[in-house]
Amino acid sequence: MGKMSSDRLAAASAAMLIVTVNLGGWYLVDQATSTLEREFGRRLVSVGQTMAAGLDPDRIDRLESDALAREIVGGQLEQVREQLEVSELFLFDKQARVVVDARPDRRPWSADYVGLEPELLAAAWAGEGGFSAVRNVENVPFMDAYVPVTGLTGEIRYLLAVEDSPKRLQVFRGFYTTLAALGLLSAIIIVSLALAQARALRRLLEARERAADADRLSSLGQLGATVAHEIRNPLTSLSATAQVVLRRWRKSGRIDEEMLEDLPKEVERVNRIITEFLGFSRETPLAPAEGAPRQFIEAGLKACAPEDVVDGVVVRLLEDQGSPDHAVFDADKLRQVLQNLVMNAAQAVNGDEGEVRVRTGGKRRTEWWFEVCDDGPGVPAEDRARIFEPYFTSKAKGTGLGLAVCRQVVKAHGGRLECGEDPGGGARFRATLPVTAKRTSDR
Repeated sequence: MGKMSSDRLAAASAAMLIVTVNLGGWYLVDQATSTLEREFGRRLVSVGQTMAAGLDPDRIDRLESDALAREIVGGQLEQVREQLEVSELFLFDKQARVVVDARPDRRPWSADYVGLEPELLAAAWAGEGGFSAVRNVENVPFMDAYVPVTGLTGEIRYLLAVEDSPKRLQVFRGFYTTLAALGLLSAIIIVSLALAQARALRRLLEARERAADADRLSSLGQLGATVAHEIRNPLTSLSATAQVVLRRWRKSGRIDEEMLEDLPKEVERVNRIITEFLGFSRETPLAPAEGAPRQFIEAGLKACAPEDVVDGVVVRLLEDQGSPDHAVFDADKLRQVLQNLVMNAAQAVNGDEGEVRVRTGGKRRTEWWFEVCDDGPGVPAEDRARIFEPYFTSKAKGTGLGLAVCRQVVKAHGGRLECGEDPGGGARFRATLPVTAKRTSDR
């Protein structure tokens, strides 16, 4: 009975892991895809508004009666289309008749499909530009944006349509296919992978507990390029592993457990990247409350280093240097800052050859601070002004958002986060905070 119960428990754990990985993967990719779609749509609207502002209102009034005006406006559209590499640019009237477009032949045609977005069209004709949902044309995602174009009197004469294919979203479509393949494969391998998947489940849950908040993108171009670049490698690894395992199973009827054990690690990596990305792009208000700074630091260290050790590196809390008895701060957000700094310091230390030291102090009536020092190689002087910038990282698999998020949180409290050199030669990060924090957002 005991062995049967253990087998059932292992099988249940494996099933839970497979369901968690698949559902979690679908959720994460769906969230990232939705965010990219919104930002891509805003980019199209921005392109349309810039284009509309550059059109001559007099020529707009004469488009239907003056061939030269149509040729000039069409040339402008064609030039912008080539420069920005969008799929289509055209002006159409309320009957969906295209008056002029970016195509070289300039032949009139009917854009009947714009009627698929009646609310969007109504808003655009009322003066408010917007973008459509992504639609698939021959398995390729397309998006439209509509912007009003006025004549000399200020009346809206036409709508400018900007069409493009958000090709960067294709990487997520590929991931959907991979997840579906993994879901099918899970029904076959559930028994043989029971114990291995149960262990992987524990690792995945621990990884989620350590996931860091992240910072928002500085520009639309950086948004798409950075997220697509960071996620492409783990997605490629997941897809390749699934294909190899499936091919070997079809050939020999055996499952390669060692290869499958790497899947949760790659899912963890995708989870970390998307979690940081979403956290960085989402505004979250502070929830400050009164607490004792020293006790807060002690509790925070117990959470990230329960045995005073992180990744094999000793963590020591030194004697307090005058921190106030009470202060007002958001404990949850500052705990993330403390843990991030401690983890970074531990990674910088070479095993048993060094340690991480945490100090607290302050001026009892005005401010308090905590700092994290390590015995690592330190941060070069020329990099200290840049390490808090989003996407600046020296780690092979880092996103470059951790310290940027830390600085945002500290800054939201009205404080500052600084990097310096510890007297022993390692790095020193100090967060200085006012005794009373305002209720604001972390931006």
